[in-house]
Amino acid sequence: MLIVSLTLNTKWFTERYSTIISKSEISNMLLIIDSNSFKTLISIDTLNQKRKKKRKKKERKIQK
Repeated sequence: MLIVSLTLNTKWFTERYSTIISKSEISNMLLIIDSNSFKTLISIDTLNQKRKKKRKKKERKIQK
């Protein structure tokens, strides 16, 4: 999940800061941003995916 959030953050970064920063600096900043603002989004997303999987399993059981 971290990889997904990092790609989101790189987009966000490039849109706001078009200056070139070294990759290590960017990744450090992205990790900080990720830990602050994207973690909740990601956790919500994973929860939703788990719920969907559970629903599908229940539906299959009902069909059988």
